[in-house]
Parts: sequence; structure tokens; C-alpha cells
Amino acid sequence: FELGVQPIQSARLVFDGVLGHSTVYVNGTVAVRNFSGYNRFFCEIGDYLIPDEENMIAIFVDASVWEGWWYEGAGLYRNVYIEFRENFCFEKDGAFFRPILLDGVWSIEADININGIKENENTSVIVCVADKAGKKVGEMCIVPQSMLHFSIPIENPELWTPEKPYLYNIKCTLLRGEEAVDKTGALVGFRDIVWTKDNGMYLNGKEYRIKGICCHQDHAGVGAAVPGALAEFRVKKLKIMGVNAYRCAHHAVTEEFLDICDRLGILVMAENRNFSVTEEEIKQLESMVKVSRNHPSVFIYS
Repeated sequence: FELGVQPIQSARLVFDGVLGHSTVYVNGTVAVRNFSGYNRFFCEIGDYLIPDEENMIAIFVDASVWEGWWYEGAGLYRNVYIEFRENFCFEKDGAFFRPILLDGVWSIEADININGIKENENTSVIVCVADKAGKKVGEMCIVPQSMLHFSIPIENPELWTPEKPYLYNIKCTLLRGEEAVDKTGALVGFRDIVWTKDNGMYLNGKEYRIKGICCHQDHAGVGAAVPGALAEFRVKKLKIMGVNAYRCAHHAVTEEFLDICDRLGILVMAENRNFSVTEEEIKQLESMVKVSRNHPSVFIYS
């Protein structure tokens, strides 16, 4: 592909999943290697790109090594995209929003990592929380920090359940003066889960029975490359059957799938593929948690 004449600051190449051991090259330089077919991974490639020249991205996939005992497919089977941004930006997967109930009062606790902060620059972060109708229910302005923490109280929010999956939209805008430089955010659901040894799980203060299934990621006619529309079709059919929980057997799923479960209302057991404490496996585990941690549908990890 070709770029304009302007130099690139930040260019993040993101893979939602590549089945097989993969090596990514940018203009002949190794940019990143990945060893699981199910985790999202990315690399910063801005330094490898040449403005006003033809640039080449190539990926070599060794699909001879299988992770599971089922049909896994091979190669590029999930979304791939590039994010062009300034160096001054929100860190990819670096925003964590969690609704918290404390002494009967709800709030959204947030931790956000910001890159490229410079001293004596006129910068700010605008945070806005809106309900399903777009009405603002919370707003604040904050001075950026490399590790930003804040809390916004939300009065009497609608609660999220699989039967009534109500979502709020939190948006964070990074400003330099009046100019919007970058944005991040999430759809969040207010729900409180408590586990008890005698009666199992309570959701929003009420005893809740899990009626779940285990599901692999492949589907008839498309193999392992299941598009979002087909994933949504599957979730709707499962809900008609009476299912309220979905175990991702045995793999990390895409954020696109979790968005569907948030919106349609189904609890998710997010599952990591491999068992190990090596640096590579811990990286895969961290990737899974960062993809899933903002989603109200995710209620347990495996």
C-alpha cells in the first residue's frame, strides 16, 4: 500500500487472530511474532513505514502445529486493521472501565493509559457517560496523566441482565487545546455479581441460575472464520433455546463477539487456550483479559 508524503507518528497493526505460528514483516523487517491462533496481538510499525513510497506487509504462518484436537482452520481468519494516530494517544487496550456498587451507590471506576504526554502542553481529557437514549448522565474534564484514574458517580442506573441488557456509553476524548487528538471508550453495563457457597451466584441481588453451553468457534459452511453476522445469529438462536451463558471452548474470542453478547444479553465464560507460566502464555492471558474486561457479559474466566 502507499502512504502520503507526511511522516507517520503511530501506526498500530492489529490482528484479532491468526491460526498458526505467525511472523509479521513490514518492508522486510520482522515486526512481531505470535504463537497462539486465538489471542489479539498488535505491533507498532510507524518506524518501518516510508512516506510517499510503496510499503509491504507480509505474514508467514506455520499452520503445521495445532493447539486443539478439533478443526481449527489456518491463517488469517479474523479482522486485520491499521490504526494511524499521533504519538500522543490513548494506549491500545489500555482503558479499563468498571461499574462498581459501594454502599448502595453506583459509580464507574476508570484506569486509562496515555502515551506521549508532554509537559507545559495545553491538553485535557473530556469524559462523558450517556444512557441508551443519548442523554448525559455523567461528565468531567481531567488533566491527562500517563496512568489516569478517575471515578464518576451515576445515579440510579438501569441494571444489566441477560433478560434486559441495558448499556451505557462512556466516551473519552483526548484534546490538545480545542483539537480532538484521540478517542476511546466502551459500552458498559451496571451489574453486581456475588458468589455464595450455599446458593451459587447472585446477579444484582437475586439468585441466578446459569443455563449454559460450551461452544467452539467454527460453524457449518464457513469453518473457523465465523463473521459477526453469523455469530449474532448463533447467539439469538441460543437465547431462543433458553441459554443464558456461553463458554468459549476452548479459546479467546473476539471483542466483536463480546459486543454481541453485551447487546443481546448472554453471560460469557472467557477462556484462555493454553496452560503455562511462560512469558508467551502470560502474554496471551493478558491479551484475553484486556479484550474482555470492559464487557458486562463476561462474568467468569477459565
